[in-house]
Amino acid sequence: MDKNKKRLMAHKFTASKLALFTCTALAAGSASAGDLQLKPTVSSDAIFQQIDSDRRGDRDITTLRIVPSLDAVYKAKRAEASVNASATHLERNNDVFDSKEDYLEYRYQGSLNVIERLLTIGAQGQSRYLNANTNNFLISDKLTNSGDLARTQTDSVSASTNLTRNPFIETTASVSYSKVQTEENQQVNTQRLNNDTFAATASLREGEGIKGFKWEFDGEYSDTDRSEVNLGTFESHEANGFLDRLLFNRWALRLTGMSESYSFISQGNFIQNDRDFNSVGAGITYYQADSRYIALTINKADSSNPDNDGDVYPGVDLKWSFTNRTSINASYGKRFYGDAANFNLRHATRKIRTSISYEEEVRTFSQFLSANNTDGVLVCPGAGFSPNCFQPDSLAYELTDGQQFIQLGEDNNALDDSIVLRKGATFEMSYQSRVFTVGIFARYNDDEYLGQNRRRKTESAGANISYRVGAFTRVNSSLSFADIERESDVFRTGTGENMVFNLGVNHTFSPHLNLNAGYTYTDQTGDVSLNAFGSDYKEHRFQIGATYTFR
Repeated sequence: MDKNKKRLMAHKFTASKLALFTCTALAAGSASAGDLQLKPTVSSDAIFQQIDSDRRGDRDITTLRIVPSLDAVYKAKRAEASVNASATHLERNNDVFDSKEDYLEYRYQGSLNVIERLLTIGAQGQSRYLNANTNNFLISDKLTNSGDLARTQTDSVSASTNLTRNPFIETTASVSYSKVQTEENQQVNTQRLNNDTFAATASLREGEGIKGFKWEFDGEYSDTDRSEVNLGTFESHEANGFLDRLLFNRWALRLTGMSESYSFISQGNFIQNDRDFNSVGAGITYYQADSRYIALTINKADSSNPDNDGDVYPGVDLKWSFTNRTSINASYGKRFYGDAANFNLRHATRKIRTSISYEEEVRTFSQFLSANNTDGVLVCPGAGFSPNCFQPDSLAYELTDGQQFIQLGEDNNALDDSIVLRKGATFEMSYQSRVFTVGIFARYNDDEYLGQNRRRKTESAGANISYRVGAFTRVNSSLSFADIERESDVFRTGTGENMVFNLGVNHTFSPHLNLNAGYTYTDQTGDVSLNAFGSDYKEHRFQIGATYTFR
């Protein structure tokens, strides 16, 4: 059996399953049970692609795409849940061969308040097709370079407690178990994601009944079992805390400490690696308010890295609010790899919302993939930017009814079990008026593969725009750029530039029926060729279609 047929069979679910899914979605159209809301839709598109590549020359492809989907939201006094499922059926024709491909994807989340504030149980997960080729960041999808896609499943369950009304000690804590699996494809083989992670977090601070002192402790622990890919476990802990003795006015003396440890077997040489760093320090704190302060300390390091073991260094810890619409958190110090910093600024007005952040994290790619994002500037009913997105009315907005914070840009994550030190910066800003919504973003990720002499830097930027023309028509557009640089002693090195531009029109004919037309332009250049069309190709894509919503 040739490779194309094998790949198609790996992606397929049978036509009868597609029909069953469609029928179930349509039959549920008028169903309503208490607080259960169901929204089935079906969309169909005719798509024409013109591809000009250095490897395969010119190629024209026509595609019929049919996508039934179902959104379900349940809300009760103590429980809420949401599910989104979609099935994509493609029938494709070009000068070489005809093909049919099917993709089933879903996302779910739910929580149950077992004992108010004392015990909350949650579950979330998703199955989706992700790009496994980091050189094709932004440009691989179900229509182009579909061989890069690998079905990735993430599932997690958690239990949390919130005891913040105790007069002496306020506590929040959680434990979770998650599993991440990726199917093999031409990009993901023996190094595929397949792991289980147990994680625990805790945060403790003084209660309102404590006078003269302020203190806080935060800790995280995780244990990731990577034995399915013969990499053993990745065990880590991170902890930090401080104790402030209030003196006069708003000044205090501070004692502080932090500890971090990472233990893992590196890919390639299978050598055990340990990274450890501990420090203690003392200094002064100035309080703007109970939870707003700036602290300056002098610290002494105990590190597994001989380059900073025993160092005496300054530390800064800042939590500040200039107004009730602006918050800023920042820190500076050292970690096992050297100087370290974190920064987060959020600002919101009635029409403009801004987020700027810089973080340094040691994680597996599976932990990045399964992270629950709460830092987006827009709240959307689905997983991506759409005309239904809106800006929350406060910095402490709580999600409801299947809503998600979305980040306008995305990270260039690999689908393997490597341990990386990621230094990442993000800028996002959104503006929303009665007829106009725009979001702009810029991201920078420097991923250093620990224990592998390997590095990847990704710079990306772009914009998303939605403009309402009259009462029933919207014009949507997006533009994204990515610049990727790879360094490695073993893998191929080089750079690449990717660009994608989308322009579409959506017209509402009735509460049930929407018609749409769109154009997409893709351009890739570079010196690393790891896809079917080579490292230099252009694509023009035209589509026209309709979406019907059953209400």
